[in-house]
Amino acid sequence: MRRWILIIIIVSVIFVFIKGKDVLSFLSIPDTVKLESVESKIVVNKKAFALLKEKIIFSPYEGRVEYFFKEGDRVPKDALVAQIETENGIFKFFAPESGIFSKKFDEVSLTENINKIEIEKYLKDNKTPKYKTLEALTILHPGDPVFRVVDNLSATLYVLKDNILDKLIEDREIFIEDEIRGEEIPIYLKGISEDLVELEMGIHVEDFINNRTPIINIIAFEGKVIKIPKRFIKRDGIMINDENNSIFISLDSLFFVKKDNYFVFPFIEENKKLFKFSGKDIIKE
Repeated sequence: MRRWILIIIIVSVIFVFIKGKDVLSFLSIPDTVKLESVESKIVVNKKAFALLKEKIIFSPYEGRVEYFFKEGDRVPKDALVAQIETENGIFKFFAPESGIFSKKFDEVSLTENINKIEIEKYLKDNKTPKYKTLEALTILHPGDPVFRVVDNLSATLYVLKDNILDKLIEDREIFIEDEIRGEEIPIYLKGISEDLVELEMGIHVEDFINNRTPIINIIAFEGKVIKIPKRFIKRDGIMINDENNSIFISLDSLFFVKKDNYFVFPFIEENKKLFKFSGKDIIKE
């Protein structure tokens, strides 16, 4: 019995040596891949700075404050929002505009004017403003903030410029990918400066009232892309088999985004030279 087991082992080893090349060839990763375009999108995750249209009401008196709306409530213009009980009686506060009521304040909301240099510093330093909440029956002093009303139909979002946004979002319709709501929110490009991209948003402004520096997912491009596995990208370009002719395209002449283990080439002017070879093989070696 042992003799037969030994014979089987020897035969198996010989078989592997003889057929090993064919087996490894069968299991190996192909040396070519088709150059194909697919519908996809390029999403850029960015920390944003939200500049809101907000009206802050300050107290001219000392006294205990009482509120008639809850945080995040929508208030109509001229609605009775709060009152302060002073030594000389009750002082009432009315909403100067319609919007969203808040009794949370950060250093930005208490600043009359903040310029783009300060906004850029917030983003580059990865700073997050701290909020202070006024509770009911808090004793306020002259000059203390009482509440703020925020326009719920307009916010300006600033993000730091990078080569992807600078290249892809100009003259294109832009969206924010809202994973919680499961929708794409339209935003509008207001301008691009040396370091900042300025975007205008007209819905869901309430998301930023107490979260001034959120992470947002900007859909910088949506349409045809070519995805090429990283292992098929040579150091300086792509080799394509065009009817048994090897065509080399330099990466320096293309625009791409690296994502996971792929190089992603959107259908823009610089990449048309690559898209015309759709259906051809990319050569690894």
